[in-house]
Amino acid sequence: MVAPQPAITKLTPKIVAAGAPTTTITVDGANFAADAQVLWDGAPLPTTFVNGSRVKVQAPRALLAIGGAVGLAVRNQTPVEAVSDQAIFTVAAASNAVFMPQMRR
Repeated sequence: MVAPQPAITKLTPKIVAAGAPTTTITVDGANFAADAQVLWDGAPLPTTFVNGSRVKVQAPRALLAIGGAVGLAVRNQTPVEAVSDQAIFTVAAASNAVFMPQMRR
């Protein structure tokens, strides 16, 4: 059986600061099945199905602790397994830089 390929068109938000609390990410797209799962760099997270074009997932604080780019994908499990292309979610590293205005002479 051939199932439509899920596709991601938008992540909201698509960036959070490292160290952020647990964050809900809304994934918009197409062809999401009722049993769709969001994959965080390949690992499934508990996912809430909203409709065929939207799912929501809770990114736990532990996954948001360190900055970096994360690949999010949607996997339909039925009628056959199908996985979307990845969309990039960014956990922005905290900057340790200190801005010092220049003194005029």
